[in-house]
Amino acid sequence: MRILILICAVICLVANSCGRMEYQSVLDHAESLLNSKPDSAFVLLEKCSGNKFNSSDKLNARYALLYSMALDKNYIDITSDSVIAPAVKYYERHGSIEDKIRMKYYLGRIRYNAGNYSNAIVLFEEAAELVAKIDNSLMAGLIYRNMMSCHAMIYNYPESIRYGKLAYDAFICAGENRYVDYMLLSLGNMYYSMKDYMEAKKMFATSFRMGKETEDLNLVMRSLEGYALALKSEKTEERLQLMTQIVEYIEDSLQFVPSPRILAGYAVCNVEHNNITKAKALMNKAKGYKTVPADDSLYVRFAEYQINKLSGDFESAVDILEELFLYQDTNSREALNQSVLSAQRDYFEQNFLFHQYKTNVWRAVVILCIISFILIIILVCYLAWFNLRRQDDVIRRTVSQMEELQRAYKNSLEYANEFTSRINALYST
Repeated sequence: MRILILICAVICLVANSCGRMEYQSVLDHAESLLNSKPDSAFVLLEKCSGNKFNSSDKLNARYALLYSMALDKNYIDITSDSVIAPAVKYYERHGSIEDKIRMKYYLGRIRYNAGNYSNAIVLFEEAAELVAKIDNSLMAGLIYRNMMSCHAMIYNYPESIRYGKLAYDAFICAGENRYVDYMLLSLGNMYYSMKDYMEAKKMFATSFRMGKETEDLNLVMRSLEGYALALKSEKTEERLQLMTQIVEYIEDSLQFVPSPRILAGYAVCNVEHNNITKAKALMNKAKGYKTVPADDSLYVRFAEYQINKLSGDFESAVDILEELFLYQDTNSREALNQSVLSAQRDYFEQNFLFHQYKTNVWRAVVILCIISFILIIILVCYLAWFNLRRQDDVIRRTVSQMEELQRAYKNSLEYANEFTSRINALYST
């Protein structure tokens, strides 16, 4: 019976070990695919999402981290920490520096998606401190780029530009030219948001040149769009001439239809030169897109307002302006609510952490007091035992001395009796 139980235990151990090795190989394969084929990595991780990895915290944490990475790389934005929670719990105390950096980076990405920008900034800063200890310029660039985005979302454009420049330098050190080119585009957008149109045009011109060299049409189009928007600093004659050149280049050389923003901006330029008919045609073309991004739609509406104002249709201009004011008010309220909610989350989180810390301190104090009390009792008992033992030794020595005195007295008495006997014997003779 004992032999049968032993054999079953050995079989269970071997099966458990084989299962973990199989999961480990699946995770290794998925990690190797994350950068080159993120969709394949995502499918592979999805297949083993139901497994618990035999209650191994290390494997569960690694799976949670890789799954979060796969979601992010496949542009699936999640706002809950539940997916990455096992990785956060494990890598806070275990794992390599690289694992800790990735955990904080992708947790920051989730917080960014949830609109908790202040907490995301804290996580990215912690990741930046860790990445400074190792030589990983690409990861540093990604962290700084996300910090740039977080600061931009809270309208802190000077800090956003500072981190954008750090990301740009890091990508150059890493030799990632594509990231470098798009960082120029992002910096151009930040300068445009700060209304530094001259610096924005420099960035857009550089990113446009890089896009032409690498034949990246997306970068070329976005750079041209940014440059066209930044022409606000130019005089009306030069602006119309440059806008005409941009539109012609997009239509003739690139053989693309200009974006709604460019068409709307071009329409405003034509209105400024009293080309009302052409301006309205351009606006109809801009509004003819089936799907227009929200930002582009707002820009088109603002261009309509400008055209109506310049052409004398003040009633329509006022209606559009009221619509834009309403949207801006709603947007501002949402941004303010996000900031308030973020501050509240941070406050309650810090308050919870403080109470948790306070509870831990009191628990430690109580434990320390109990340990001290026990040590004092042990010390008192030891001292009492030591005194009793010492007194016992004194008593033993005293008893021993008394016994020796008794023996000496007995010997002396015997000697005296013997001596008396001898004297009596002498007198008798």
